Amino acid sequence: MTLESAQTILVTGATGQLGANVCQLGIEHGYRVRALVRSSSDAAALAALGPEPVLADLMDPEALDAAVDGVDGILHTAAATVGYGESPSEETILNSNQWGAINLLAAAERAGGVRTVMVSTGAILERDETVNENSRIRPIVPADPPYVRSKRAAFYESMSRAARGQDVSVVFAGGIFGPSPLVPRATAQQTFNNVLLMALRGQVEKFLPNPVSWAFAPDAARTCLAALEHGRIGARYMAYGRVEDVCTTADFCNEALRLAGLEHRVESVDPSADSTELGVMAYSLRQTYPEPALDGSSTANELDLAPLTLEDGLSSTLAWFRSIGAWS
Repeated sequence: MTLESAQTILVTGATGQLGANVCQLGIEHGYRVRALVRSSSDAAALAALGPEPVLADLMDPEALDAAVDGVDGILHTAAATVGYGESPSEETILNSNQWGAINLLAAAERAGGVRTVMVSTGAILERDETVNENSRIRPIVPADPPYVRSKRAAFYESMSRAARGQDVSVVFAGGIFGPSPLVPRATAQQTFNNVLLMALRGQVEKFLPNPVSWAFAPDAARTCLAALEHGRIGARYMAYGRVEDVCTTADFCNEALRLAGLEHRVESVDPSADSTELGVMAYSLRQTYPEPALDGSSTANELDLAPLTLEDGLSSTLAWFRSIGAWS
């Protein structure tokens, strides 16, 4: 099955950084976009972009059935995210990332097996070999953070359903940064845009040396939509940037600082040092990494995508920061 323009797609997490980009791109591609939102204020913000807002909660199966009714495809980008700074409560994380995702998959099945793309995270993938579309899932241990547990559970549910014939595939997202048509969520505390802004303002000094595949937000949206249009049942795709642009968060910030003409720099901290203030980001920390550490080129080849260079993505992001008054 291949989706065609003028069909209807449902986007969850539509006010988020990735979801808003997906909504905008879907409209540009000629789709009728239905956007799942939880509040009237979110609905008003999205209506200005063109999608049809639908008030529903992922924890409400009846509301989900109504939202899914009549759609030709579903892109699930909703998530309670964690990163630098304070994280959401465990209940919020599990409801959004695990139980909400499972409820949505069940609604898609009840609606006749609507094609669904679930957005996940590379944090659940084993890093002893180059992370790619075929990487193993990290073993379950009692110390797993709620975010990782919830995303792993949603992934297993997705693959279990795909094995039984439901039209489900998964996109693993890298470190997403860059412009979004809805500014507040795109610059919120848990976003990498906020990390960049903190670095530009001299408010962050160090980060763990985890290698990250940086994904320019419009590129990540293109990957998600391409997976919905052309993806295979049970397939796994990577919304990653170029292999040669994989780098630590410190190097990512420092490239932005260089492009901005600023002299201060962010340091990569010693992995053996106490890094508890960096929260769940320490979960994927290793003493050594394979070379390359991450590689999403198979997705780019299969879906005919060409990710922007990190330099060009950061330059565009700096220009966007200026245009929205977030940095000058």
